Amino acid sequence: MEAGDVRRALLGFVFALAAAPASAGQCVFYLKSSTASFEARVYDPDTGKDRKVAPGRIPNAELVWEHSYEKVYWLDGHEFKRAWWLGKGKTQWPIAVPEELPKPYAWFLDWRGLKLIRREKDKLELWEHVAAKKTWRMAERERLLEPATRDRRASGVLYDWNSRRRDKPLGELLAEMSGNSHLHEIRWNGVRESGTGTIAFYGKDGCGLRVQVSRDDAGAHIVAPLYHWCEKQEKGTLIFGEPDSLGFAPVSFGEADPYLLVGGEPSMNDPKVLNLKDGSVKKTFPVGASHAVWVPCPR
Repeated sequence: MEAGDVRRALLGFVFALAAAPASAGQCVFYLKSSTASFEARVYDPDTGKDRKVAPGRIPNAELVWEHSYEKVYWLDGHEFKRAWWLGKGKTQWPIAVPEELPKPYAWFLDWRGLKLIRREKDKLELWEHVAAKKTWRMAERERLLEPATRDRRASGVLYDWNSRRRDKPLGELLAEMSGNSHLHEIRWNGVRESGTGTIAFYGKDGCGLRVQVSRDDAGAHIVAPLYHWCEKQEKGTLIFGEPDSLGFAPVSFGEADPYLLVGGEPSMNDPKVLNLKDGSVKKTFPVGASHAVWVPCPR
């Protein structure tokens, strides 16, 4: 099984979709692309401040917070680096990846700490970092059986291992805001799944989003254009996308009362923050911004 197949299988099981909005007082974490790297930034809609935050510059978008958001982790070359997010304490020293382990297929945090997954010929190996000894050990190894069943076996093993994770990956937070995660909230106009409908804002009676649903081989998607809508309005106010666009443009969105974060799938491209009350624009992010998600404002 190729590395890409393993990664796709992993991501398919890891990203649990959620519908509830973020809690009040949240900030928007996002990445701003630059030459061969990303700059990590946070925007606070309550204060209007937009600033660079840890981890600073990172080589890719593989970023993971602890479940409590105390710390944030990222892989930089052959080191896992860490920084405080909500917590406060001593400087978090990097954790070196063992020389015998190349770049892992995947990595995550569980209640005991950092884990990584390696492919070794016909086996998958789960390695764990033993913080007290500052060493790594192989925790589990699973043979992938004969070639004909290898893909299925690997998917099952990855699912089992990753069902134990206790973290908040950036990819999962993006998935929680994908249009697919909101499909069950739609009040359809006419026949169910007829193509258009409305999604009410949490705690905002009478207002919400007017959405359009299209399908492709992967299933149904909420697509642009997206409208802010209130009762007695026939169409609403356009807030994302072009009304006459013939292209297939899935959208993502998530609430943190009194704000709405909107962007294009799959990486929350061209994000905006709007006011839930009337759909007015609070913040348009700069060109090159992506991976925008709601997180607790860092300390």
